Amino acid sequence: VFEQLDLQHYRPGMIKIEVGALPAAEIGQVVVKLKAAGYQVGFQAEDIWAFA
Repeated sequence: VFEQLDLQHYRPGMIKIEVGALPAAEIGQVVVKLKAAGYQVGFQAEDIWAFA
């Protein structure tokens, strides 16, 4: 699902992603994509939070 999110055209102010919903190999890819799009990224328990 995250691959379908076009951060260049649709830019939500906040994104929450459940780490448990991702295969381990994709967690880093998600963080890199969010950081590259200019989001501040943080981890809280089992969630990744990203703020514009």
